[in-house]
Amino acid sequence: MVTTPTSPLTPGHLTPGDLTPGDLTGIQVGRTCTVDAVSLDRGDRLRLAEMGLRPGVTVTVLGRTSGGGRLLAFGTNRVALDRSTAHRITAHVKPR
Repeated sequence: MVTTPTSPLTPGHLTPGDLTPGDLTGIQVGRTCTVDAVSLDRGDRLRLAEMGLRPGVTVTVLGRTSGGGRLLAFGTNRVALDRSTAHRITAHVKPR
């Protein structure tokens, strides 16, 4: 998310970059987003799909790992992804 000093953010405020798809490493902790694409090899993509992480699903970024990965919540699942995997999943932020 890109912020400028001239436009203070308030809860629920979206900046122009929020609706532009980007990878999960660029989404702030606490934000909810919709997965647009999973650009992994077939086996890894299928494994994530088995766990429920596939295009169209709504996920919340719960945290950031020490290596730059992300901790995600979707449905009743909680999943930690390494930075490389999170970087290959594109999503757009949902309005609050």
